[in-house]
Amino acid sequence: MMRPSHLAARHLAALVALVMAAPASAQSLSLADSFRIGSAGVLCTAQSQVTDPALTGLFDRAYRIVCRDAAASVGRLYALRGAAPALPPGCLAPD
Repeated sequence: MMRPSHLAARHLAALVALVMAAPASAQSLSLADSFRIGSAGVLCTAQSQVTDPALTGLFDRAYRIVCRDAAASVGRLYALRGAAPALPPGCLAPD
């Protein structure tokens, strides 16, 4: 018969294995703090920026784009719902 401490350790190990085996894409992008951009080349991620001044609506989201080989963020990404707001300073307007 197993001791309770060994049984608990096995259950804990099984639980950790299940959590680690869960797919990384199980969480919605709108709920994630960051996510990878692209699948090849330099590793770049989009990191959530909840205090961005362009966010005016409840469902608006802003991200900064950070790449592994860059010293600073290389861009911004916006998901804005509703009417198109004025772009923040420094953003390029589409042609």
